[in-house]
Amino acid sequence: MGPRFAPREHRLKDGRPARVRLACPTDAAAILAVDRAVVDAGVGVVLARGDLPRHAAEQVDRLRPTLEGDPEMGAILSAEVPPPGSSVGLDGPGLVVGHGSVHRYRPSLCRHVAVIALGVRPDHQGLGLGRALLEGLVGWCELVGVERVELTVLADNARARQLYRTGGFAKEAVRQRFVKRVDEYVDDVMMARWLR
Repeated sequence: MGPRFAPREHRLKDGRPARVRLACPTDAAAILAVDRAVVDAGVGVVLARGDLPRHAAEQVDRLRPTLEGDPEMGAILSAEVPPPGSSVGLDGPGLVVGHGSVHRYRPSLCRHVAVIALGVRPDHQGLGLGRALLEGLVGWCELVGVERVELTVLADNARARQLYRTGGFAKEAVRQRFVKRVDEYVDDVMMARWLR
């Protein structure tokens, strides 16, 4: 078993504390709620509501291979804030309002490369949680020896593209008309960052 990812504390732009930590099976319902909120907002998504699990048990089944698999091949991180009505501290369990995933390529000659993705509930965007998750995902990659981190972002998601640019990612390619909405096509931008 390789090095263990330690929880990371952050201070949000509104002053509240936040924590990025490894996800656990009990986060499944909250992660599903984040995904539903992001899909419903419709910005930067390639999924429709019907593509998501119907309930938390199905979400646990989807997350289980990563949560219980080889800790050097992938991880899911949860971003949590104090629950509504609680004190300003984050001493106990928090409210999961974002998550990120990282998966290394399995072929031995590509294992130095990992792919990441993240999502934050729309009512918690713009507070620094996306940056905290991005830093956590990159930190996990550094811990396990990943050298190249990749991601994709829709061309019309300006906020996310700016986050990734300021996080050290550079555009490498564009998959033209990758997403087809009812009345338009949207390009998908492939970005990468070298860690070594």
